[in-house]
Amino acid sequence: MPNINLNGQTVKVDNGTAQKITNLAKEPKIKAIAREFWSDRKLGKHNELVGDYVSIIEKTLLIDPDEFRADLFKSTLKPGKMADKLTALLAKTPLRDDLRKEYISMCLGVTTTRPAIGKGEFLFAATFKNIGFSSSIGDLVDLDTGSKIEVKGVGAPLGNGQNKAFKPMTARLMRDICRELQINDMKDWALNQDNAYKIKKALGLDEKKAMRIFTFLQNLWREDNGVSRAATKLYFDKGQLIRTVAAMHLYCYMKVEKNDYLLIVNDEEFRMFNAPQDLYEAYDIISKMSINAWREGEYGIKVTLR
Repeated sequence: MPNINLNGQTVKVDNGTAQKITNLAKEPKIKAIAREFWSDRKLGKHNELVGDYVSIIEKTLLIDPDEFRADLFKSTLKPGKMADKLTALLAKTPLRDDLRKEYISMCLGVTTTRPAIGKGEFLFAATFKNIGFSSSIGDLVDLDTGSKIEVKGVGAPLGNGQNKAFKPMTARLMRDICRELQINDMKDWALNQDNAYKIKKALGLDEKKAMRIFTFLQNLWREDNGVSRAATKLYFDKGQLIRTVAAMHLYCYMKVEKNDYLLIVNDEEFRMFNAPQDLYEAYDIISKMSINAWREGEYGIKVTLR
């Protein structure tokens, strides 16, 4: 075990503690690296994050700051279809031997409400030179290409209450569906498993009614008849009402928000997908997720990576 001098006395400490003390001594250099790495463009609307980053690096850095800087500015991400454990994220970057494993959990813990930073956003921005925060709407952006990356965590809605294009689930919407299909026994106003069963039973094989119902169940104020037709075809092909609605919400959400990629994170894993080009691609993405009911006041079905 290494020795350190503490108030004139020699004290034995473990290697991790010795490294943390060394990092504190090199704090000015770490702060300089952070200021260089976190440019205004990379920070977007989150100017407060540099301090969090410095604190995490001081506690997790295993090598000399100059070596770390060289690796940090070589760490880039090519967005696209991928999946892995969060704990394996560093292993595929030049930073794989530079930071303690606690770096991952500490970065995942950096979240805010306004402006919102969801779980996983800070981790990807902090780890990859070319990934930054959006300066306007949206989550992350590839600074090299301008591509937008939407990030979703646990129980994330496929809609945006801050965007006036999206409409919430309401009791009136469910009453309209009941009136259309002559359903008289709904107990609550939500698209849940019980109500989905009743809707499916009332629909039968009537494609015209299904088209009408999927128009109701779009989470957009300006419904798209083409999306309703595609949802009707998908529903009669797959037989899954709630998952079809979730696919419809995902497809519309990505189109309206003009996102190029979807990054979804749970407590252990992440997956990234290309933005779906049709409802079948959206359904394939939804198949990797667990689905919650669409409840009153929510602007889209909520999903979690499973």
